[in-house]
Amino acid sequence: MDLRCRWIAFATNKDWAATFMHALDLLMEEAIPGEQALTFGAASQITWKKKKLWTTIQLDLGCYSENKRRLLAEALLKSIRNGI
Repeated sequence: MDLRCRWIAFATNKDWAATFMHALDLLMEEAIPGEQALTFGAASQITWKKKKLWTTIQLDLGCYSENKRRLLAEALLKSIRNGI
C-alpha cells in the first residue's frame, strides 16, 4: 500500500471531521482538526474537498509501517461506507 491514497465519496453533506475522528479514536490515534483536514500520528493527514456532487478525500499516512497503513486505510474506508 502506498503512503498516499485518494478516494472519491459521492456525498457532500457529511461531517467528515467527526466521521474520521471517530474511526481514529477507535484506533487510539489522536487527531488534531484543521480546515477540511485532520492531522494525526507523526506525519499523517487526511484532507477533503467538497464539490457539488462528491467529496475528494486524500489520505497521507506518513511514516507508518505497511501493516499500520493498511489497518488505518481499511478502518477509514469502513467509517466512510458505514457513516460511523
